[in-house]
Amino acid sequence: MKLVFILLMLFIPLIGRGQTVFTLNIQEKAGINHYFWKAAGHDFMFQMTDDDAGKYLLSRISSYNSIKYIRSHFTFNSDDKGGQIVVYDPDGKYHYDFSKINHTFQNYLTHGIKPIVEFDFFPDNFAKPLGNDTNNEGFTGKNAQPRDWLEWEQLMRAFMENLIETFGKEELKTWYYEVWNEPDNWPTEHLHIFFRLYDTFADVVKSYDQDFKVGGPATYNLYALKAFLDHVTSGTNFVTGEVGSPIDFISHHIYGLSGGWLHAPPEIVPQVSRFSQEFHWIKRLLDKYESIKDIDFHLNEWGVCSNFQKAQAQYPQLEYRNNEFSPLFMTKLIDCLYALEDNYDFKTSMLLYWGFSWEDQKNEMFTGNRELTTGGHTPKPILTGFELLAKLQPERLKAIGNVPGDRLGIIPTIGSKELAFIVYNFNETDDDLSKTDQLRIEVNGLIPNTEYQTKIYKLNREYNNSYAKWLKIGSPSVPARLPADWSAKVSNLELENEIIISDHSGTLSFNVVLSRHSMNLYTIDLTL
Repeated sequence: MKLVFILLMLFIPLIGRGQTVFTLNIQEKAGINHYFWKAAGHDFMFQMTDDDAGKYLLSRISSYNSIKYIRSHFTFNSDDKGGQIVVYDPDGKYHYDFSKINHTFQNYLTHGIKPIVEFDFFPDNFAKPLGNDTNNEGFTGKNAQPRDWLEWEQLMRAFMENLIETFGKEELKTWYYEVWNEPDNWPTEHLHIFFRLYDTFADVVKSYDQDFKVGGPATYNLYALKAFLDHVTSGTNFVTGEVGSPIDFISHHIYGLSGGWLHAPPEIVPQVSRFSQEFHWIKRLLDKYESIKDIDFHLNEWGVCSNFQKAQAQYPQLEYRNNEFSPLFMTKLIDCLYALEDNYDFKTSMLLYWGFSWEDQKNEMFTGNRELTTGGHTPKPILTGFELLAKLQPERLKAIGNVPGDRLGIIPTIGSKELAFIVYNFNETDDDLSKTDQLRIEVNGLIPNTEYQTKIYKLNREYNNSYAKWLKIGSPSVPARLPADWSAKVSNLELENEIIISDHSGTLSFNVVLSRHSMNLYTIDLTL
């Protein structure tokens, strides 16, 4: 049922002391909304895309336009989680088979998604170990080097030629190409092997077209990132012998909390400030390199907690990967990263969430892994967050009163036909979620005394929250125990319709009461 509110200044309650007021003017732009957060990835993407769970999620992503880039490890690996591009014959010789890779990438493109192509890891029998050093991620051949550098180069060239033949150069110019993942795991004395891997990879990719975008190093420690930046700016290129290496983007990883810390008290709560602080350090680091200080920056793995296999049953605090905490964390993070762009000239070109459909593939319900969906093709609240954020418009508006990092925040945007803004109430360390906070929103520059059709999407512990709904039905552990109407209850976004009337000066003014750890998306139709 539509509700009609005449929101004139005469009828608005007096502002309480300390009340937050957000003031917008639809003519005052802050910059482009470049949707940098529309990205996701997973270790097992080459295994997932043909699974029913993966197919469902890709279709949903396409429908909501919520993800534009996908990244995956194991492109060159020989087992079933990888691309399986090297196939051994009975006589011990091998040939290339790019059918699985091509099928996966074509699947992305069909759904409006671009690949981020990792050139990793070594296929079977392609590597030799680097001493007795162990790898802390537990998979073979990562801390290693090619047994034959020419063989490794030939593999990459065959791979690139296949991509060009299959997809065409113009399409490939819209992709990203990255070598390896988290070389921080390599002992410092072996980092030169990684640098040679990068130089060889970049030379191969760029030899086919200088507009193909290469980058890395996908680090999680700043010391390894600095070592890499030293090499690509002033080191000796292992292929050309010249100074420096080609690079089009820098990639790095940050998580709110390491999964390795979960067992150890005191409790560490993931906080957005952890990201903001490290971004400041990265900005300072990049400023030291004149040739790359303005290069694209990708945070191409993030989440509230690393280690996707750990579960809530063993670590109860991982409930925040199931509930509304994660989408609120993401929204506040996006607000803060835009503040870094506006105030410090440090633009985030990509923010890539590491999680996909693994819980759904395993036929499990809300186990606390860092996935976008869970059993029964159920969108987790983090996916709902992506879908609400996708409704923001192409240009950002200035917001007087917004202090990114505070509890209450706003992300205002506008397009040719619609005004859309998210207001949120989120403080990571809240321990009493029963409290509410009031804010006031004023939108100036509209037509006076005019009705505006408005849609309101709420994400809190009641609305658009599949986890809360699952708890209410008794937390069934497997999809087979879900009620018959489950899909209907969680598949579509819930919304309210209102008509809001501007006052005689063309201002919409209204108060909003938000429960803690909640957000509202408002979309206002500007076509009259």
